[in-house]
Amino acid sequence: MVVIIFSSPGNVSQEKLLHHVLPQLADRQVEIYHSIRKLAQRLRQPMKGDMVGLFIAASHEELAEILSMHPLLRHMKIVLILPDKSESSISKGHSLRPRYLGYIEDDFRDVTAVLGKMVHAPTAVHPLGIK
Repeated sequence: MVVIIFSSPGNVSQEKLLHHVLPQLADRQVEIYHSIRKLAQRLRQPMKGDMVGLFIAASHEELAEILSMHPLLRHMKIVLILPDKSESSISKGHSLRPRYLGYIEDDFRDVTAVLGKMVHAPTAVHPLGIK
């Protein structure tokens, strides 16, 4: 399983979240992107296996950029961190169908727990052995 993280550099809340989350991912392949352009380039490449995306939108502009990549994200399990709790941000965030929706001002315990369960859960196997 690959975990792809988008977090623009320099935001204290984002750094705090990464500090809590990265130890949960020590045994996983983690790719961190600090620019939407580089993230989009990566998502256009062929992907093998399951992918989880942790996308941290520190501003409404970053949220709009993440939303613009919707076609590239539809096969990923997504954890999305919104810049605020406004009705507009929440509505836009839900359009990506995230497994978990958090907020940049949270303490990140829930995000860490959810992400840990997502990446360490056994892969479901179809009764006929089809994945």
